[in-house]
Amino acid sequence: RGLTINLNADNAGLFRVTQGAVVRGVHLVGGSVKGNTAVGPLVGYQFAGLVEDCLSETDIQATGNHGGGLVGRIESYATVRRSAATGSVTVGGSYAGGLVSYMAGGTSRIEDSYARGDVKAANYCGGFIGGGADQFAIRDCYSAGVVTCSSTAGGFFARNDTGRTVTGCCWDS
Repeated sequence: RGLTINLNADNAGLFRVTQGAVVRGVHLVGGSVKGNTAVGPLVGYQFAGLVEDCLSETDIQATGNHGGGLVGRIESYATVRRSAATGSVTVGGSYAGGLVSYMAGGTSRIEDSYARGDVKAANYCGGFIGGGADQFAIRDCYSAGVVTCSSTAGGFFARNDTGRTVTGCCWDS
């Protein structure tokens, strides 16, 4: 309860960086997390590994780029499954997402998850995810938050380039 982190550095979260770790069954209630880039209340930067059955009700603020309602940034074969975020996401720069800001590298995936917090940033703002690169998949997820963005916004996904698969997902205003 009441997790409060005010970090003048990158990778801010309960776990700043995870590499191949399994994070399961964590519920964050209230509080706030603030950092520069790659900010998420549960994990700032997830490299491979698994986040499963987790919930964050914590607000985040990234003064730079990459802020997510659960995980700041995901890379290289990482998975988020049956997880959710309901806190607000505010990013000073680019890539803000209600659940995750950005996915890249390998075949990362998000499944059976949702985001219901409001999202605000300068560029690439999505109610669920801001954007990504390389191959990844999102399946059976939804978002339901207000998205406020100066440029390139989406109710669910702000920027989906070729090579990404999004199935069974929706957005509700």
